[in-house]
Amino acid sequence: MDDHDDLRALVRRVLTRDGRFDIVGEATDGEDAIRLAGDLVPDLVVLDINMPTLDGVAALPRLRAAAPGARVVMLSAYPAEEMESASIAGGAVGYIDKTVDVETLADQLHSLSAVLETVQHVLDLTYDVDLTSPRAARADVRHALAEKVDKSSLDIIELLTSELVTNAIQHANSTARVAAALMAGRRIRVSVTDDGPGYPSIRDADDESESGRGLAMVELLASSWGIERHTAGKTVWFETEA
Repeated sequence: MDDHDDLRALVRRVLTRDGRFDIVGEATDGEDAIRLAGDLVPDLVVLDINMPTLDGVAALPRLRAAAPGARVVMLSAYPAEEMESASIAGGAVGYIDKTVDVETLADQLHSLSAVLETVQHVLDLTYDVDLTSPRAARADVRHALAEKVDKSSLDIIELLTSELVTNAIQHANSTARVAAALMAGRRIRVSVTDDGPGYPSIRDADDESESGRGLAMVELLASSWGIERHTAGKTVWFETEA
């Protein structure tokens, strides 16, 4: 689904010619994509990030709600290091850079098939700007992952999730959207998205400091992590072993 007619026609031609895909619908913008996904209930959605009315990242959660069984792969001209994490955090199962030859799109989608079957989204909740939200997020993470990861990993995930939600509600003064997914290779990815201004950074914090420790803990305890900027707000994500 793309706003540029020529590119959408090229994608349709490539996938139709390949023979492994049946195209059931096309959309010209984010709102249209959500409506069609709900009506057609596709197995796979190729969703462009750069669309009018509602961009792909903003449309993604609503599209997943409209068609929960659909697997969404993001197609974008943005480099993966800029938008891939935000896409995965929003519920996408893959990310393809369309500046690479679009003629290879069918093969890229087919190569993603193993990943499409292994990514399991286990949590996607939004928390209010409330001092009880970090504790609620911590409890929800434990409930979602208790039977899927060992106790030591779960303790780390709970702690880091709580710290990031605290950052969102206290320092960004924003609701916090928490998503968690089981990834290939027994990895857990948790992301916390807020709509607040500013860009967090690791700061030196002593034992008596009331802030500044969250990202330092993420840096210390996560196997990998990152921050993605959005038009409004940002997503902080981390991964650990299950």
